[in-house]
Amino acid sequence: MNKIKDIIYDKSDILIAILILALAAIVILWRLGIILEYPKEIIGTDDPTNILTEPTEEGESGEAEETGDQGEAGETGENDLRWFAAMYPLALANDIGVNIWPWKKMETGNSPCSVKKPAGWDWITGFARGGDRPSYARAQAIFDEYLDNIRFERCEWRGAVIPSITRSPGCVFK
Repeated sequence: MNKIKDIIYDKSDILIAILILALAAIVILWRLGIILEYPKEIIGTDDPTNILTEPTEEGESGEAEETGDQGEAGETGENDLRWFAAMYPLALANDIGVNIWPWKKMETGNSPCSVKKPAGWDWITGFARGGDRPSYARAQAIFDEYLDNIRFERCEWRGAVIPSITRSPGCVFK
């Protein structure tokens, strides 16, 4: 009886996955035109390869026109705290959006939460670079420890990072 139940559950999981993929394909095909037009809308030209502003006939330097659109700095967060204190307020003052993405990184001083590196992590990174492959059991143990270490209460809190990002009391800059 349990074997029949397991087969039904396994088949239903596969069926649900296929239905989700089919629904995603339908939505993408339905909105394909809009999806493909989006890069042109962002840069304001019909040529998606032309992302630079060309000089005008008057001999201007080719500086971007004032469009009222907000710029975007993209992902940031790999620098030091003085850089955070200088860059983020400057970007925001000039209507440039920022994406502060590294809230938790492993053994670092430039993210609010620093994750303790699990024992054996160098084996994982070594394998990713073409080194020896750890056994399944060893890799599982390393990743299990990593998952345990990323819990907020196990991270080391780096309190100086947030004031540097927000340039509030406690930040350091030159």
